[in-house]
Amino acid sequence: MPVFTGLSVKQFRKLVRIVAGRGGEQTGAGRRRGLSLADRVLLTAVYYRTNLTGRKSTLGLQSSFRPT
Repeated sequence: MPVFTGLSVKQFRKLVRIVAGRGGEQTGAGRRRGLSLADRVLLTAVYYRTNLTGRKSTLGLQSSFRPT
């Protein structure tokens, strides 16, 4: 798990508990979810870990550069 998310198993379980406590398992109108809460949290964590557009990827540009 640390390879994909940067989180240890203990940290990941804690994150899932926090998300569940904040209403992550809420069901409402609409389509049923096909993935468990833990799987959804895992996919989100992997996305944030690998999202290159959110990282500072302005190599070679001045440090004062701020994308809009």
